[in-house]
Formats: sequence, C-alpha cells, structure tokens
Amino acid sequence: MEEIIEKNTFFIDIERTLLKWDNTVIGAEELVSRLRDSGKRVKFHTDNSLISRKAYARRLTSNGIMAEEQDILNSAYVAAQHLYQNDINKAFTVGESGLIEELGRKDIKVTETARNTVVGLDRKFTYDKLSKVMERSRKGKVFTLSNQRYFEKSSGLQPHQASINAAIREFTDTVNLGKPSEEFQDVFRDYFSYYPGNSVMIGDRKEDIVLGNELGMTTVAVMSGELNEEELKKAEGLEEPDYGLSSLHRLGKKII
Repeated sequence: MEEIIEKNTFFIDIERTLLKWDNTVIGAEELVSRLRDSGKRVKFHTDNSLISRKAYARRLTSNGIMAEEQDILNSAYVAAQHLYQNDINKAFTVGESGLIEELGRKDIKVTETARNTVVGLDRKFTYDKLSKVMERSRKGKVFTLSNQRYFEKSSGLQPHQASINAAIREFTDTVNLGKPSEEFQDVFRDYFSYYPGNSVMIGDRKEDIVLGNELGMTTVAVMSGELNEEELKKAEGLEEPDYGLSSLHRLGKKII
C-alpha cells in the first residue's frame, strides 16, 4: 500500500471534518497549513447547500483556513450543473440562499411554475412546501442534494436534510445529486484537476469514503462526525477506507 506522504492533492470534506459550521474542528487549521507548506494542493467539498461556494470560501477563510471559491465544490453547484447540462432552465426549490444563488449563476430560474424540483436543506421546511413538491412530482423529477442526517454547530447537533427527504419519499421517488452519486462524481471530475492515484479523499461519513473509492483515490475516515471505530471495523467494499483515524491531528503526523 502506498504511503499517504506520496500524495499531492487532498480533498477534504467541510462539515464536521473541518468545521462545526461556525467553528473549526481541532487540528483543522494546522492540517491545511502543514499540507500547503509541504507543497500539497488542498480542495474542499460538502453536501451542505445552505450557502454558496463563495460564502463557504468566506466562512473557511474567516476561520483561519484560506480558500477561494474555485477550491470548493458543494451539492448546490452540482445540482445547478446537472440541470444546466440537461437543458433544465427552471426549477421549483426547497432550500436556502446557497441553492438559489448557485442555480441563478447557471441562469436557472427559480419558480413555482417549474415541473422539476430541487430539494436542499431548508430550515423553514413546511407542510405547504411538502404539498407543492408532491404536486410537482407527478409531472417532473425531484432532485435531492444530500442524505445527511445532521450537521453540527458549536451549540450542538442540528437536523440535516435526511428528515426532509424521508417526508418527500412518502409519495415519490427522488434522484440524489449529493455524495456519492454518479452525478456528483461526474461534476467532481470536471470541476477539479487531479490524478486519482496521487489524491486523497478525507471525510467523516461513509458517503465521503464511497465517493473517494469510486474516484480511485486513497480514502481516509476521520472519526469527528458520523463514523466511529465500531462502524469502521464493519465497513466493507466501497465503504471501507484505506485509513481510519481518530482525529485530523493524527493524519497530520502521517503526512509531515
């Protein structure tokens, strides 16, 4: 097995791997800094569609991790790109500013007259919105952006999109555009420039590990989020990482 030290490009999940939304995870700033000081390329990815890539770059930078918009791929951008490539120029949305901004930048109109629906995390999800999705699902597709159960703020865990998806799936099938879907993989390959054999995927969920394995990278599970030691022992196939570490700090020791 190749040592991680030989790798030159690192793709790091944001939520619960680097950030707890409004604070960094212990060791995150040091890891990214040490990677870059060693000449490594660092890029970021997330299923969270609450804010845009540009806003994520600001959030990371304000927390001591320098980032530009082009360094980040989120599920809202994946949705916008997928709709654009399939000549879908309008959509009904369940979501917040990040999703609406990314769709708008691809000239996809957000409107209640659309047949197709894009569903992201929406902290103001209501029965009325659920009814509107149900109505449109009879005529068009329903795209979801994540199956994540929760994200974390410094004040504690917050519900993520899984519960919204569960409500929608009571009456219709959905197409997942979040990790580790083929659509997310396709956009990932086009968005970033990298060689799989020299790349590392780092994340706190099995979706991150499957994504990295599907893309042919070395995969690292960090037990700062949904994964724990017991789950990693049972992991098989595409869900099994090359490395399982208790913290980002331990990963840093392997690299430098």
